[in-house]
Amino acid sequence: YKKLLKAYYAKQEAEENGTAGDNEEVDKNVTLLAQDAKELKSAADALRTTGKNSLFKTKTVTTTDETTGIATESQEYDYDAIYDAAEKFIETFNSMLDSAASISNKTTTKKMALTDNMLRKNAGLLEDIGITVEPSGKLTVNKDKFMKADINDLKTVFNGSGSIADRLSKRAGDIYATAEKILSV
Repeated sequence: YKKLLKAYYAKQEAEENGTAGDNEEVDKNVTLLAQDAKELKSAADALRTTGKNSLFKTKTVTTTDETTGIATESQEYDYDAIYDAAEKFIETFNSMLDSAASISNKTTTKKMALTDNMLRKNAGLLEDIGITVEPSGKLTVNKDKFMKADINDLKTVFNGSGSIADRLSKRAGDIYATAEKILSV
């Protein structure tokens, strides 16, 4: 009876920690999740950075009138750089979502559910800038709509403390730590 109880609790613990089944396969999946979470954190951090390294600072653009030859300078945002960073963020998020689906760990599942809930609550704001939360939880982006989005909406989603990118950066860090904990067991 004691051996049976011990085996039962060992199985329960393995399922809770995401280590049930083939250990080699589990380690591979958890390692992939850790890598994807780390990449998402990096992509989110690139968007949420403020100050001199911010993607959301204006730059001076010089344009020359072809008719008069007069050059004028203006301050503009680099929408191409912001879009490229947002696209990387979306790709890494979707990759992490796929990796997390292969892990049967209660903590990871809970964190991914909270992430999905947060994104769905902000679906309207995301839609305003051309990002759609698909029924699967994955994100897609409409480049034309993104490039025409109001810069303040883009900043709300991606830049600074409290932005969606900031919250996802923290969540990715938590998921990375969880994956590392699973691997250390």
